[in-house]
Amino acid sequence: MNLNLDMPPTPRPTQKKSALWELGFRPFFIAAGLSATLLMVLWVFAYQGKASTPAYYGPIRWHAHEMLFGYTVAVIAGFLLTAVQNWTGKPTPTGSALIWLSGLWLAGRILPFIPGIPHLLSASIDMLFLPLLGISLLKVLWGTSRRMNLVFPAIIIAMTAANLSIHLEHLGLSTHSAQYGIKACTYLILLMIVIMGGRVIPFFIRNGTGGHETKTNRFIEMLAPLTLILYGLLDTFYYTGPAAYTVAFAAAAVHAIRLYGWCIRQAFTIALLWILLAAYAWLVIGFALLGLHHLGFLPPMLGFHALTAGCIGVMTLGMMARVALGHTGRPLKLKKISVAAFICINLAVGARVILPILSPSGYLHAIYTSAALWCVSLLLFTLSTIGVLYKPRADGKPG
Repeated sequence: MNLNLDMPPTPRPTQKKSALWELGFRPFFIAAGLSATLLMVLWVFAYQGKASTPAYYGPIRWHAHEMLFGYTVAVIAGFLLTAVQNWTGKPTPTGSALIWLSGLWLAGRILPFIPGIPHLLSASIDMLFLPLLGISLLKVLWGTSRRMNLVFPAIIIAMTAANLSIHLEHLGLSTHSAQYGIKACTYLILLMIVIMGGRVIPFFIRNGTGGHETKTNRFIEMLAPLTLILYGLLDTFYYTGPAAYTVAFAAAAVHAIRLYGWCIRQAFTIALLWILLAAYAWLVIGFALLGLHHLGFLPPMLGFHALTAGCIGVMTLGMMARVALGHTGRPLKLKKISVAAFICINLAVGARVILPILSPSGYLHAIYTSAALWCVSLLLFTLSTIGVLYKPRADGKPG
C-alpha cells in the first residue's frame, strides 16, 4: 500500500484561481479549523451563562457532540477522502458531489440553532453524513487488494451507530444512551488514530529524517489496538472495578513502548514530526491518568481530556498541516505561525489536564486558559493554511 501522502513539488504553471472542490481535504480542513474555533468560543460563553447552545443537546452534550461529530469528523472526512484516493488511484468525491457532502456536514452543525426546526429533521440530517461518507469510501476501496483498508469504513459505520445512540436519547426514544454514544465515538476515533498512526508515523519519520528507521515490535503492534479496544469497552459501559485500572495502566505501558520506538532524536527537530509524537504522548498520559482515576486519585475528565483534546486534538492538527502542504505540491516546511499553533494546542491540553492537578482551586481558570489557547491554535492554523487549501496545487497537478 502506498502510504505516501506527501507530494513533492515540481512547479508548473496553472490558470485556475481556485481548487477548493478538487479534493476532500480542502473544504473539510477549512471547515474543521473554523468550526473548532467558533464552537469553543460559543461553549465558553455558554459555560459562563452569557450565550445559549441548542436546547436539543444542552451545553455539555452539545460541546462533546460537536467536538466529535463536528470538528473531528470533518478532519477524518478530509483525510480519508484524500488518502483513499492516493492509496487506490481511484477518485473520491469532487466537484458537486463534494459540495453536497460538505453542505450536509454544515447543515448538521447549523440546524439545531434554528428555531422551529423539528428535532427529528435536525437529527436525521446530522445522521446522514457519516453513512454517505462511508459509502463514498467503500465504493473506492471495495475490490482492492488491500482489504485491511476496509477497517476505516467499518469504523465510520460504528461511529454512525454511536451518533444514533446520542440522537435517540435526545429525541426521547431511549434513556441514558447518549453517554454511551459519546464514549464509544471517542474510542473509535482513537482506534483509527492508533491504526493509522502505526502505518504513517514511522513512514513520515523515515522520510522526514533522511531514512532514519524507527523501532517496531510485532507483539506491541498487536497489543496497541487490543488494549485500546478493551479499555474503551470498559469505560464506555462505566465499569470501575480492578480490571479498569489494570487495563488502563497496561494500555499506557503498551503505547509508551510503541511511542519510545518512534522517538528518534532527529524527529524532535522537525515540527511536522514532533507534533505527531506529542499527540501520541497524550494518549499515554491519558491512559495513565485514567488508571489513577480508577484508583480514586483523580477525577475522570482529566484523563478523558488528555485523550480527546490531547491525542485527538493534537493529532488532527498535525495531520491537517502535513496533508495541506503535501497534497498542494508545496515543500513540507511550516511557517512560524503554524509552529506557534502546534505549541499553543499542546499548552491548551496542558492547561486543561495538568493545571487542575497542580492547583485544584484554579479549575475554572484552567478551563478558560485552555479554551483560549485552543482557539488561538486553531485560528492560527486556519489563517496560515486557508490560502493554501483554496489555491490550486503549486505544481499544477489536479487535486
